[in-house]
Amino acid sequence: MMSKGVFEIKVKELNLEVLGAMMLKVAPISKQLNHKWPKSTMEAYIDPDSAGEAEFIRDLFQLTTDEIVEKWYGGMDGAAKFIHHV
Repeated sequence: MMSKGVFEIKVKELNLEVLGAMMLKVAPISKQLNHKWPKSTMEAYIDPDSAGEAEFIRDLFQLTTDEIVEKWYGGMDGAAKFIHHV
């Protein structure tokens, strides 16, 4: 657990253009692979050891909201800070 006032907002390191382009491809790739759910595509085709944008997308489909907020935003305080400064 991080101490109050100290935020590691890992999501700030991501390239939003790359992330957006990857997210836009999820549904068409899922359809092309005959997957009913995009989550199946993400679990099958994103390497568990991937980093950056691919790691964020994988986590978005596999982790709970609390786990995502803790890992990528440094907790709820960091998430609130991110929301208000982006």
